[in-house]
Amino acid sequence: MKRIIKEDSRSIIERDGNYIIKTYSSERHETAGEYGMWTSEWMKHYNAFYEKYGGVVRVLEADENRIVMDYVEGIILDNYIKSNDFQHNVLYKAFTAILKNLTNMADFSSKIDRVWFHDDAGIHNYLFDGDKFTMIDPDGFLLTTNPYPGIFVSPLHPLQGILLYIHTMHEKNALK
Repeated sequence: MKRIIKEDSRSIIERDGNYIIKTYSSERHETAGEYGMWTSEWMKHYNAFYEKYGGVVRVLEADENRIVMDYVEGIILDNYIKSNDFQHNVLYKAFTAILKNLTNMADFSSKIDRVWFHDDAGIHNYLFDGDKFTMIDPDGFLLTTNPYPGIFVSPLHPLQGILLYIHTMHEKNALK
């Protein structure tokens, strides 16, 4: 039985058993660089990245109208951190996991004839299951041959967010 998780003007996200189905309100062509989001080329690269590195949700199918992926158990990292019920070491593990994913994108790009990166790798797109972190926003991955300057620098904002939480946590502890 399908259950709506989130709905806005761009898409509807539903859970259907062990799967998440994200259906777009309009066809998506513009978001994956010049190769289009849902080409077999994009899917081939996404699956190769998933198999080689992990750290991202498995995608079963994608086209210009929807994407079907595995359901991943856990709490959104941003919500976990804001709950103030987090553990000190989890923030450092989150930093490591995000940095590893960004490094993996650069490594993967060095092995293909294109640039593979995620344009919104923020902490709101990671789930934490108590042990590991999984990026749950596969449609943010872009495939292009013409990267703009700093293509791997602009997605570093999630690291800044984690570092801010770590700094705040240490400041609060120092005042005790």
